[in-house]
Amino acid sequence: MNIEHILKEHEKWAKDHKQGSQANLSGTSLFECDLRGRNLSGANFSNCDLTKTDLTNSLLIGANFSGSTLMGAKMAKCDLSNANFTDANLRGANLQTCNMSGTNFKSADLFGADLRQCTFDEDTNFKHANLSKSKMDDQAIAKVKEEPVTRNEESMPDETAIVGRDTGLPGDSGSRPGRLIPKGRGRTRKVDKEVVDDVLRPGEKPARVEVPPEPKKKKPKKRVKVK
Repeated sequence: MNIEHILKEHEKWAKDHKQGSQANLSGTSLFECDLRGRNLSGANFSNCDLTKTDLTNSLLIGANFSGSTLMGAKMAKCDLSNANFTDANLRGANLQTCNMSGTNFKSADLFGADLRQCTFDEDTNFKHANLSKSKMDDQAIAKVKEEPVTRNEESMPDETAIVGRDTGLPGDSGSRPGRLIPKGRGRTRKVDKEVVDDVLRPGEKPARVEVPPEPKKKKPKKRVKVK
């Protein structure tokens, strides 16, 4: 497969949809490829390996990245409007200064990704995305709070999960401070109706609050009969 030829034909197609042909690279490995400044709008990259690929300053309008691996990818200053990243792995990706109008990140893994200085609109979708330790400015935080996002428990220190933190996210009770519930220690106690994520500003660490142990039940003393 001649990747460069496919991409050049796609760029011809992307101009007016009359010349060239639309790229279908589904399932292809593009590991560490240099794709800077390309017009790849509408291309199919579903289930591709784009680990550490450089897509800086590229046009990716309506491109399909569903199920793809983009760990450590460089995607700053890209136009990602209406692109599809459903179930994609974007851990550690640089997405700074991207246009994310209408972009779909449903169930995507954005652990540690950089989302600062991006443009969002009402159709940008972060539903059930993992945004643990991602870098976000106030605009990104405001957008994320509109969606029920997911915190991957493995991102928390000492194998803990945050429960009931006052974040303003949907499902948060907002009536009490967050508590860190250790995993695998004793019985699991239900604190809220649902576990919700917290969104941290850059450099902010979650507060650690000790959970008081459950009181031990005293065993009844045996009565000794005196003859």
